[in-house]
Amino acid sequence: MKPANEHHDRGPRQPKWRRYLRMIRLDPVADLDDELRDHLQSTVDALIAGGMTPADARAEALRRFGDVGRVREEVQRLDQRHLAHTNRLSAVETFIYDLRHAARGLRKDPAFALVAAISIGLGVAANTTVFSVVNAVLLRPIPGAHAPRLARVYVNHHSPFDWHDLQWFRDRTTSLEFLIGERHNAMSFRASGTGEPERIHASYVTRGYFPALGARVALGRTFDVDEAGGRNADAVGVLSYSFWQRRFAGDSSVIGRRVLLGGYPITIVGVAASDFRSSVMMWTPDVIVPFAIAPQITGRKLDDFGGSFYATARLRPSVSRDAAESELRGLMAQLAPTDKQRYEGMTVRLDDIRGVNAELRGGVTAASAFMMAMVAMVLLIACANVANLLLGRAAARRTEIGVRMAIGAGRNRLVRQLLTEALLLAAIGSALGFAAAWALTRVIPAAVPAEAGLDSAFFLPDARVLLFTGVLCIVTTLLFGTVPAMS
Repeated sequence: MKPANEHHDRGPRQPKWRRYLRMIRLDPVADLDDELRDHLQSTVDALIAGGMTPADARAEALRRFGDVGRVREEVQRLDQRHLAHTNRLSAVETFIYDLRHAARGLRKDPAFALVAAISIGLGVAANTTVFSVVNAVLLRPIPGAHAPRLARVYVNHHSPFDWHDLQWFRDRTTSLEFLIGERHNAMSFRASGTGEPERIHASYVTRGYFPALGARVALGRTFDVDEAGGRNADAVGVLSYSFWQRRFAGDSSVIGRRVLLGGYPITIVGVAASDFRSSVMMWTPDVIVPFAIAPQITGRKLDDFGGSFYATARLRPSVSRDAAESELRGLMAQLAPTDKQRYEGMTVRLDDIRGVNAELRGGVTAASAFMMAMVAMVLLIACANVANLLLGRAAARRTEIGVRMAIGAGRNRLVRQLLTEALLLAAIGSALGFAAAWALTRVIPAAVPAEAGLDSAFFLPDARVLLFTGVLCIVTTLLFGTVPAMS
């Protein structure tokens, strides 16, 4: 009786002349089958020579060899993995060679390289600068806030809270883990009793500010002071990272130092992390202090403070935004009867933590789309100019290309080489454009009056903008490199 898998291993023998066709076109599967068949046959021949019958010899050979189908699959898997690895190495080596060849070509023609790179750089700079602004006002969440489930809270569409109303909602809500407020003030600051005062931007923040945002510190600690402490509340403050660097040159001994804020002594207990700005968009206060010490600094009671508290909420893990907003509307309905004249028609709502509030987002989105379309046209014009330059350069390189084709270079190989040259140009231009965009986004806040309190780093490119620039690099390569390469 023949073994069950004998027919699977022997298979129909191919004529020997077919093996010579593999010199023209490889057939790894057939080669493997031939190798397995030859191995089995040599074992059978050895066993027959030792005195076994052909049938017993084949059965013994199959027993020694094991599951031929499994061996074939394993060998094929290893071959495929080796082939894939070899192809990757070959592709990388070819790309490096093409890149070096392209760099040598550009070095021989520096005028062309400079004009092409500047043209692409201008287009990329315009697009990256506009996208940096769009990213900041529409896409970026609170910088340096690491807590999840954050939302902005507004009354009457996008207005800030009155302090008394914020306190009232905070004490009664069950769907919000935190409800915090931040208010900005310009104050005098002196690092010592004898130093010269300077005007800085400060923020009063309510209880739970740092825990709610998940904000971190670069040095020292944060604070969480309850407003109920009144005049006995700890007079402490946290410096922003940029102010610490600018005013104290990054001196770590600033922790524990007494400074004068608004003429009142406070103790510096921490320095905010470099990525943290504020809970309010576009704002970076120099010093953050608890609202509980406002009476000590200003001489006014907390009850005398009115509005301008921009509120941020942190939802509880099991509560949806709709449910939280519904609860806030219910609380507003409870508050309204206490002062009908004041609260008549007042609304409260939650909004996305990213970018501007919902009421402004429509207009800002439309303006952003228009600006992006305009700068995209600038990039298209730049790509068209560079494509024309490449076409002219290709005409001058006909002899070089003809020689390469004569010695065996295929059309696909030449296209790949020319596209690599286009990619190198696009990469140089994109790097120049990104650097120019970074400089421009530093200039924009400087043009705004200092009283506005605009963060100087608000529009700076981040990882999202860097990714956008990388995509532009690839797009420009295809736009200005494909036509000359295929022509």
